[in-house]
Amino acid sequence: MDRIILLDKNLKQLCQLHPELVIDPQTIEDANTHEHQLFFSYPLYAHEKIFEPGSYENWPEDGQCIVIPDADGDLQPYLVDDSDVSAAAEDIRSVKCNHLYFELGDGPIRNYILVNAVPSTVISAALVGTPWQLGYISPSLTAITENFYDYYLNPLQFLRIIELKYKARLKFRVEFDSHGHVTRYVDLLEIDDEFKGQRFEFGWNLHGININVTRKGLKTALVGVAIGEEIDPATDEPLPLTFKNFEWSVANGDPVNKPLGQDWVGCEDARELYGIADNEEGMLHRYGLHESQAETEEDLLLDTWHEVGDQSRPRFTVDASVTDLEQIQLVDILTDAPAQLSHEKIRLHNVCYIIARKKDLIAALDAKIIRIHRYLKDPGSTQVTFGDHIPLGSDYVRRLKRDITYKDKRRRELDRGRGPATVTIASEDTSRAPWYANIIVPAGAQNFQSYFTQAVSLLPDEGGRVVVLEGEYVYEGNINIPKNKIKVSGQGEGTKLKLKNNINASVSGIVAFQKTGIEITDISMDSNKGNQVSGDTYCVALVECSDFRVNNVKAENSTLSGIALFESGNGEVQDNYCAHNERHGISVQGSAVDVLLSANRCLNNGRTGISLVAQVGQSIISAIISDNIVKGNNRYGIYSERMMDSSVSGNTCKQSGVETGYAGIGLYLSHDNTIDGNISNKNGYQGIILIDSDDNIVNGNTCNESVYASGINVLNSDHNIVTDNICKENNLRGIAVQGNYNEIQTNKCRDNGDYGITVFSGATQNLVTNNDLYGNAAGGLQDVGTDTVTDAGNRS
Repeated sequence: MDRIILLDKNLKQLCQLHPELVIDPQTIEDANTHEHQLFFSYPLYAHEKIFEPGSYENWPEDGQCIVIPDADGDLQPYLVDDSDVSAAAEDIRSVKCNHLYFELGDGPIRNYILVNAVPSTVISAALVGTPWQLGYISPSLTAITENFYDYYLNPLQFLRIIELKYKARLKFRVEFDSHGHVTRYVDLLEIDDEFKGQRFEFGWNLHGININVTRKGLKTALVGVAIGEEIDPATDEPLPLTFKNFEWSVANGDPVNKPLGQDWVGCEDARELYGIADNEEGMLHRYGLHESQAETEEDLLLDTWHEVGDQSRPRFTVDASVTDLEQIQLVDILTDAPAQLSHEKIRLHNVCYIIARKKDLIAALDAKIIRIHRYLKDPGSTQVTFGDHIPLGSDYVRRLKRDITYKDKRRRELDRGRGPATVTIASEDTSRAPWYANIIVPAGAQNFQSYFTQAVSLLPDEGGRVVVLEGEYVYEGNINIPKNKIKVSGQGEGTKLKLKNNINASVSGIVAFQKTGIEITDISMDSNKGNQVSGDTYCVALVECSDFRVNNVKAENSTLSGIALFESGNGEVQDNYCAHNERHGISVQGSAVDVLLSANRCLNNGRTGISLVAQVGQSIISAIISDNIVKGNNRYGIYSERMMDSSVSGNTCKQSGVETGYAGIGLYLSHDNTIDGNISNKNGYQGIILIDSDDNIVNGNTCNESVYASGINVLNSDHNIVTDNICKENNLRGIAVQGNYNEIQTNKCRDNGDYGITVFSGATQNLVTNNDLYGNAAGGLQDVGTDTVTDAGNRS
C-alpha cells in the first residue's frame, strides 16, 4: 500500500497518512449490491505521527475524503461517513467511509433517450452536470451499441443501467495533477468472466470455506409471457404474447417437449427433487412467471426454457478465507529483484476453481467472485464470496442433494457491434467523446464521405457496421456503400449529415448500387436545398438493391426525393421523417416487388408524400403502404402508378392536393389492390381517386371535407368494390362514379355540397345500393348512367 491521502471537503490534499500506524484498514467491493466501503481505525494519541506537520488534529470530519490505491494501483476516493470512539478502548477511533461515487446518486434527475449509443456517448450523457467525467473504456466495448429509453433517473441509477446493458463493470477512480487537484473518472471495463486458471485449494491459498445453499425462489416450471404486437380493441393496450399455440419437441433441437395448448415449460428432474408433495407419493411443479423481451413465440419458448434451467436449482454462495498471492512481495532468486505473482490476481467477476477436501467436506467447483473483502494492511488475507457455480465433478452440494443444475445458455451477444465488424466515426469538435472512435473527422472538415469510405474499407468483405456518433458532419459528394450487408447507423437526430453549401451538383447522400442487405438507420440527413443553385439531390438513394432496411432516418431539403428506391425490392422503409423535399418524401421508381412502406411521416413536400411509379412495361407488385402520416404535400398524399396486388391501409392523408387536381390517395393504371381503413380528409381535391384502375377494393375509408371536389372518385375505372366508406362534408359529391361494373354499397355519404353519390353519363351497369345518403345539398343519388342497379335501394 503506497500511500493513504487525506483530502478536505473541496478535494484538496491536506496530508498523507502513514500506513504502518493505521490499524486494520480494509475495503469491501461487492458486484451485486455495488457496496464499496473503507473501514479502518487509528490511535488518537499519535496525531503527530500519523499526520504530516501542519495538519489539524480533529480529522476525520464529515465531508472529507480518504484516497487509497486499489489492487491495480488506481486511486479510490472514500467519503467520511461515520467516525466514533470505541467504548472498549477510548484511545482508538474507528472510521467508516463510503466511496465518493455515491454522490452521483444526488446528481440531476433527467430522462435518457439514446439510440444506437456506444458506451462513450452514454456515459458522457450520464455525467453531464456532475464533477465526474468519462475515463477509460475497454477496447472490446467501445463499438457496442445499445438503445436507452429511461426516465427520471439520477446519474448513478443510469450508470448502473449502462453497466447491465453493456454487460460490463464500472470503475470509479481519481487522479492527481501536478498541483494536487483531483479529477474524477468513470471507466467501463470488460467483465473477465472466463476461467483463466486461478485456483484456490487447502494447503495453497485457501484457509477456510463455508458453503450456503438455499431453495428460496426456486421454481420448477415457468409460464412465459411477453408484450405482443396485437392490440386489444377494447383497451387499446397490447395483448400478451405466449407460446401456447406453438408446439416443440426434442426433435427441434432443444431438450424440451412442449405440447400444443400448454403455456408453460418445466424441468421434470427438478420437480421430482424440489416439487410440492401431492399426498399421493408424487410431486407437483412449483410455478413461476417469466416476463421475457422475446418477440416471437419460438424465441419466447426458448428464453423461458433457459430461465427454467436457471431457476430450478438451489442457490448457493461460498465464503472463503484466502491468501491474495498477487499482493505477496517476493524476491526473484536469480536477479534479487522484487517480484509479484501477477497471474494470481483476484478481481470481481473472475471465474475461479475451488478445491476443498477437509474431513467430511468435499467440494470441487467453478465459481464466480461476487464479493471481495480486502485487508489493506495485510494484503495476504482476503475474504472472497463466490456464487453462481458451474459444478465440476463431485462437490458438496451434489453429495448432499443430486445436482440438477444447468449451464446458462445465454451468452454475451458477440455480434452486436464488437470487434472488426464494427467501425465507429466521430466528429472531433461535435461528438462528446471522439477519442474512442476508430475514425475521427477533424474539426471543420467538409468531406465526410471520404472518412466514411475509410470506415467501410476496414470492414470485412462479408459486411459489417459503421456507427456514426452524435455530432454534425458535412459531405460534398456521394456517401457510397460499396459492399453488401453494410449497416450504417447514427444515434438518432443527434447524428446530423448535411450537404455542403453551394455544391450545385447532383449528390445522392447515402447511396448504394446493386447491393443486398443494406441497412440505414437512426440518422438525420439534410440536402441543404436552400444553399444550392442547381443539382439533383437525394438524402438516401438505393439503386437495384434488395433485402434493404431504411429506418428512423430524417430526410429533408432535397431537390428531388428524401428517400428514393430505384428498381429495388424485398425491403422496408419504416419510421422515417421525410419533409420539405422539392418532389417526394419517399419515392419508389421502376419495377419493385415486396416493398414495405410503413409508419413514415411525409410532410410538406413539393409534390407527393409517398410516390410509387413504374414505367410502361414495369410494375410494382405486393407493396404494402401502411400506417403512414402524409400531410401538407402539394400534390398527392400517396400516389401509385402501375401498382398490382398491393395494399394501402391505415394511412392518414390530410391537407395534400394543394395544387389543382390532386387527391389524398390516388391510383393510376393500378389493379387488384386494397385501399382499406385510411383517413383522407381535408385534401384539396378528392380523398381517394381511381384513374384507369380496375378490380380494386376501396373499403372502410374516411374521406371528408375535400376542399374542391368529392370524397371518392372512380374515374374511367371498372370492376371496383367501394364499400363501407364515410364521405361527408365534401365540397361536391360524396362518391362520383365514372366507370363500369363497379359495386358501390353500404357507404355513408352525408352533408356534401352536391349529391351524396353521382353516377355519370357513360357509366354502365354499376351496382349502387344500400348506401346512406342523408343531408346532401343536391340530393341523395344522381344516376345518369346506363343500366345502374339500385335495388334494393338507398336511404336518403
